[in-house]
Amino acid sequence: MNRKSTYDELVQRFKRLEALIECSQLATVQLTNDNIITNINPEFTRVFGFELKEASGKRIDPLITLGDYREEAEELSKRTTNGSTIHKITKRRRKDGTLIDVEIFAGPLKVEGEVVGSFGQYKDITERKLTETALRESEERWQGLVNNAAIGIYQVTDQGIFKMVNPMLARIFGYRSPDNFLTNVKNISDLYLHPEERTPILNAIKKSGYVDGLEIQFRHKDGKIIWIRASSRIIPDRSGKFIYEGFMADITESKRAEEALKLSEATYREIFNTVNDTIWIHDIDTFKFIDVNNKVTEMFGYSAREALELSVEDISSGVPPFTRETAVKLLRKARAGEPQIFDWHARHKDGHLFWTEVSLKRGTIAGRGCLLAIERDITERKQAEEALRESEERYRSFVQNFQGIAFRGKMDFTPIFFHGAVEEITGYSEDELLAGNPRWDQVIHADDLDILLSEQEKKLHSVPEYIYEREYRILREDRQIRWVHEIIQNICDDAGQPVMLQGAIYDITDRKLTEEALRKNEEKYRLLVENANDAILIIQDERIKFFNPLALKLTGYSADEFLDISFKVFIHPQDRAKVVDRYRKRIKGKEAISTYNCRLISKQQKTIWAQVNAIRTVWEEKEATLTFLRDITQLKQAESRLQHTERMESLGTLAGGIAHDFNNILSAIIGYTELSLIDADKGTSLENNLQEVNKAGTRARDLVKQILAFARQSDEEQKPLQVTIIANEVLKLIRSTIPTTIEVRENIKSHSVIMGNPSQVHQIFMNLCTNAAQAMEESGGILEVDLSDVNSNDHRTLSIS
Repeated sequence: MNRKSTYDELVQRFKRLEALIECSQLATVQLTNDNIITNINPEFTRVFGFELKEASGKRIDPLITLGDYREEAEELSKRTTNGSTIHKITKRRRKDGTLIDVEIFAGPLKVEGEVVGSFGQYKDITERKLTETALRESEERWQGLVNNAAIGIYQVTDQGIFKMVNPMLARIFGYRSPDNFLTNVKNISDLYLHPEERTPILNAIKKSGYVDGLEIQFRHKDGKIIWIRASSRIIPDRSGKFIYEGFMADITESKRAEEALKLSEATYREIFNTVNDTIWIHDIDTFKFIDVNNKVTEMFGYSAREALELSVEDISSGVPPFTRETAVKLLRKARAGEPQIFDWHARHKDGHLFWTEVSLKRGTIAGRGCLLAIERDITERKQAEEALRESEERYRSFVQNFQGIAFRGKMDFTPIFFHGAVEEITGYSEDELLAGNPRWDQVIHADDLDILLSEQEKKLHSVPEYIYEREYRILREDRQIRWVHEIIQNICDDAGQPVMLQGAIYDITDRKLTEEALRKNEEKYRLLVENANDAILIIQDERIKFFNPLALKLTGYSADEFLDISFKVFIHPQDRAKVVDRYRKRIKGKEAISTYNCRLISKQQKTIWAQVNAIRTVWEEKEATLTFLRDITQLKQAESRLQHTERMESLGTLAGGIAHDFNNILSAIIGYTELSLIDADKGTSLENNLQEVNKAGTRARDLVKQILAFARQSDEEQKPLQVTIIANEVLKLIRSTIPTTIEVRENIKSHSVIMGNPSQVHQIFMNLCTNAAQAMEESGGILEVDLSDVNSNDHRTLSIS
């Protein structure tokens, strides 16, 4: 009776095992000690493609293993036959020959302590592996884009504390790496030239969620001021707190990014039981739990005894639709013969919520109908999916805001991907470039193809982790020429050999056009300054900081002598105090005369008259004056000669008036003398006296004529005249008016007669002689006058030296 009872119990246990195998969501196989298949469940057929009649009686290892995995499979089979429990992630072969990733749970089957066979359960994890691979590739793309971005990227807290910066942002501010940056810069406010600007920017971000296109002044590591074009937005981090993510581009004049915050991977729960899923057995009528395996302790925190006292509501989140009502509907459908597979939001004993996948179907155990619920923890998959979704979202968001082209390709430049502003920069779509229509070397301008033969290009193919930057032209699809800046580096395999290329490309056409316009402007202004008719100086701290060539010519100094000397050196001592006073007033912003005349002293001690025009300016971020000097020495000399001429004209006018009155007196004297001579007896003393009076009157009349000629009071009619006579008269007058240090030499060889006005010819002689004499007033000299006939056409030559 006891033996029969034991046999019946054993039969019931085997039937129950068969029912569990039949309903298990894992591919399950039952084996003899020789690893001969005795039974498989429908999930095994679905996963591997073998029907029971195909698999039964065959050894398990040759059936589903292939090649390198055969030896591993045979070793695992030996261990289970020897009583060991196995858990392994590996690959197995389907009926159609394809390899799939599986997680294996295997162990011995014992009866009264004796191993009578073994079982194996296989979970197809191919989908999970693909999800993990997609997540890893997405993270690599995100990390690659940030690390190779040619714009600065950063994340800060609301208080301005840096959470992350990329290499380009570190380089923008003069630091060799993000770590070096974060060690030295704690708060973004420390970088602002005007820290008070950050408050309104934060307010704008909080109001609209983002700001874009801001141009802000920051301070570089070395203290210089740099301009940054910035954009920023609010994003949540993994903890749910809000942070600020921003992009910076240095627009004064191109970050290895600190690694992006990695999403924490959910830890796998340790497997305690051979069967990795929680199996609930429900009463088919009341839906109460009537049995549960040990996995429930790990998954829900309850012991098996505690779990049997629970209801479905106790292990559900209760958040619609994961309520008791929904669970009862699903149980009823399963009871009606409709298997159910669904995700469920479950509740742990400690109250935390997690995700599970439930397979619910009707079954029979020991001849009794029941409902089998096989529940698998899919929290890891959900988190991976969420992480993948978030990573893809970040990647899409980055690409949408990325103003360049991110690329990756093989070492022969065969593209793997192009992302970003591809069409905006090249005119071609991403698909066209990926298809090699055109190839990138066909996009590069023909005149710039030599970059592919450069020394840096050779290092890119040979030096591990080599990175460099280059600028060249491309030919867009619409045949427009654009300038681009490229950052490119190689990616190496585990052996350190370059296997791929990646980088970023940016359109710098506007910058190039600006630089060319600036170069032309600088060339134009340089030509203007160097060829100006005025000497141009920039004076700062009373010293010469800039000068043009005419300044050297005016002062007689060389370029080396002139640079950085005090401007007071070449100011005439009598004018120095006035000029320095006006300079100092102008520098201080006080009112000062901007245009005036002063005297300069050249290096050769020559006095130079100059017109000064000075204005206040800024030179190399410091107050200075821009000064123009015009040489007016000749003008001053002309003014002096004009003043002398005007004095002579005034003297001539006075002399003419006196001469006219004196001439009237002489007419009476000469007239009455001539009448008296008629009446006087010849040979008497009276006649002799009258003759002397007449001679004196005649000489006086000649003198009056000379005075009238000097004063240009005589008639202007043209008449024959002998130039020699006028020349002699002028020389007589000149000798009496010039200094004794000037010797007058005459060489009068002409006795010809010309047609002319005596007064005008007299004035010509006077002007020439006067100008020559004035040129020798200080040092003295010889005034030589030559008068001779040139030819037979009544032309005369007058030479005065």
